[in-house]
Amino acid sequence: MDLSTTPSPRSAAPRRRRPLRAVPALLAASVLLPGLLTACSSPAADEAASGATASDAATVGQCVRDAGYDVVDDDFGNSALVRLPDAIEPETDEADAFFSVVSDCHDAAGSASPRLSEGEKDAFAQKLVEMAQCLRDEGFENVPDPVEGVWEGPAEYEGDPAYAVASEKCMAGMKVAGR
Repeated sequence: MDLSTTPSPRSAAPRRRRPLRAVPALLAASVLLPGLLTACSSPAADEAASGATASDAATVGQCVRDAGYDVVDDDFGNSALVRLPDAIEPETDEADAFFSVVSDCHDAAGSASPRLSEGEKDAFAQKLVEMAQCLRDEGFENVPDPVEGVWEGPAEYEGDPAYAVASEKCMAGMKVAGR
């Protein structure tokens, strides 16, 4: 038995990971939907969109920090998911307040998405399911399908560099905006 990989009693205890929650469709789609809707755009348009996304992410990130939340710009630029700050529990009034601030900051930055039709919401939810399947195909068998547009990755892969690489690969294959 290799003791270097034996978990300590503390690390073996189940712990609830701060989930990556999909922001309500209006916010989440502000990043994913443009990539889905412009998959056939020209390389020059893709470069411009990528630069605008990075700029918007910096603006939104600063706005959210100004509101008192500990976030990094990357949380807002290249993913349809927004990570809750560690100090905030999911499914709480505080989480709702955080997402409201993020939405307001997107509005202020001019990066808010248009209202989505039911079909667009369904397409977004399907892309999340495809992402989960892609990660399972990459060998991360314990990735569950998102439920109602909420992504909750398993804690066992948190901080795993191979999982991060697989996530990037799967997102790139989906032609997500900014990828």
